Amino acid sequence: MERRNKTSCGELLPDVGLVSAEGRQVRLSDYRGRLNLVVILAGGMDDENLLRLLGEAAGKHADITGEEAEVILILTKDRSGRTPLGVRVDWPFVVLMDSNGHAHRLFDTLDADGTAIPAVFIADRFGEIYAEYSSKERQQLPQINEVLQWLFFINSQCPECGAPEWPQE
Repeated sequence: MERRNKTSCGELLPDVGLVSAEGRQVRLSDYRGRLNLVVILAGGMDDENLLRLLGEAAGKHADITGEEAEVILILTKDRSGRTPLGVRVDWPFVVLMDSNGHAHRLFDTLDADGTAIPAVFIADRFGEIYAEYSSKERQQLPQINEVLQWLFFINSQCPECGAPEWPQE
């Protein structure tokens, strides 16, 4: 089985294919060249910071899509082996199921006993990771305004989309 040391800033998002909540096959590379991504990896949905972020992302989904981005929530089974999709089924973003933990292993978001650790990766439309937040690294998951600031920054880096650099004063 493929194992990565660490997915981090400056690298490309791992290209993983998973099944959506609607039953269709989705690959992260399906978004390449089209949309910036906010990839949220979750396990049992019992983390308060994760639930806060998901609620904020749902409430600000129009702002996220306005920054030419999509949120991808990747779920895996919790400690009891249950699929957490029953928590909420009306998320306005893409929900993918990582039933065997493959995506979580590629992103290095499993702890020593194989339990999924909440993490967020923010990447540009070409898959390059600009920001990473992981409970494994004892980081707090970001507030939605921080996510939006990253997306604005990413868009400002695109010469075709706006200023290639921050303006000099």
